Amino acid sequence: MATRTVTKTWKVDGVLTDPTSVKLSDPTGTYGIKDGDDNVIVADDTAMTKVATGTYEYSFTDSEDTAYTAYIEIVYGGNTYRFEEDLPARAATGAMAVSYQSLLERVGHFAFGIRSGFSADQTSDVEDAIRDGLRKVYAAHTWSFFRPIEEIVTTAPYTTGTVTVVDGVVTLSGGTFPSWAAVGVLAVGTEYYDVDTRDGDTQITLEDTSVAADAGSTYSLARPEYDLPTTCEAIDGKLYYEPGQADWYPAVEPRSDEEIMRKRQDDPYNDRPLYFGIRTVAFDPTVGSRRRLALYPTPDAAYVLKARLILRPTMIDATNKYPVGGELISQLILEACLSAAEQLYDGNVGVHTEQFAQMLPSAILADQERSSPKTLGPDAPKGENQNLDARKVQMGDVTLNGTTM
Repeated sequence: MATRTVTKTWKVDGVLTDPTSVKLSDPTGTYGIKDGDDNVIVADDTAMTKVATGTYEYSFTDSEDTAYTAYIEIVYGGNTYRFEEDLPARAATGAMAVSYQSLLERVGHFAFGIRSGFSADQTSDVEDAIRDGLRKVYAAHTWSFFRPIEEIVTTAPYTTGTVTVVDGVVTLSGGTFPSWAAVGVLAVGTEYYDVDTRDGDTQITLEDTSVAADAGSTYSLARPEYDLPTTCEAIDGKLYYEPGQADWYPAVEPRSDEEIMRKRQDDPYNDRPLYFGIRTVAFDPTVGSRRRLALYPTPDAAYVLKARLILRPTMIDATNKYPVGGELISQLILEACLSAAEQLYDGNVGVHTEQFAQMLPSAILADQERSSPKTLGPDAPKGENQNLDARKVQMGDVTLNGTTM
């Protein structure tokens, strides 16, 4: 047994913020945390502990090789948000993931015969081998662990106060423009305008500098775009609404960024998102490129969307210690790094290169088995099994002109 900690953060406009309440509670009021056999481990309605602004934790005693599900309920701004968190099984004591330090020691010992006390040049050489080894592993297969599920919470339009618009400069009275205002769309009356810059807490400038509106005009500032995590390269598949928030909403479909821009130009209204595109934010050579999610229509409320992200490979270091997938393919990553060291320092194919080549097919097969469905559905025609009438179970009987379908 060991202690497992569930952590949840809450941000508003990218800033950590304290909600009204944060607790462990599933939508049915049955549990806070349960194990894979549906045994209640933590009771429903259990409060989480605030450890910092917008950051909450709860610790419980877990068991080895047992997966858990935690349901977190957050109340903020009079709205309730629920998040389902899957907690993978913890491996038995002694099972170890590779880390920057372990790879530094193993590759350093292979290359220089020492496990510590490396010179700056030796450290750089070992890091080159680690970097080449990670590239070799990540390029060999579309690994399932590069596609984690992330929750994206949209922002409700900001409508506090009133505005005056003169030559495209918008002055706000009775409110503070949100931090994301520079990517917002301002609606005044029946017209929509893209924001160019956020000049301060009470002033923004529109791209169209001919716009004017009388003092005291009501408005709506909506947010169509959202920065994705720095480690995200793209989104795999569709976006799905959080169960319970909108049970019958269809998934948000991917479209080209060009189509998203065209739709927004043709009809820039606010509503529940139907489509999304991925665009690249202006490239910054100090940090690289960033991706941004663009939604259409622009969200008219706060929605919780689930996305399967595609991560970009990143190098590890003394701070960012663990490589992606290091818990599942630790030995493969080690052999890949030692193989890179062989080629860098010996200049030939050695035992570690051969070992990597032998291990790779098995690792790919194991990853495919972990991430593939076990069944494609029941092996029976419709009507032979009552459980096949799933839609009837969810919706009840459907009638047409008094006849039950």
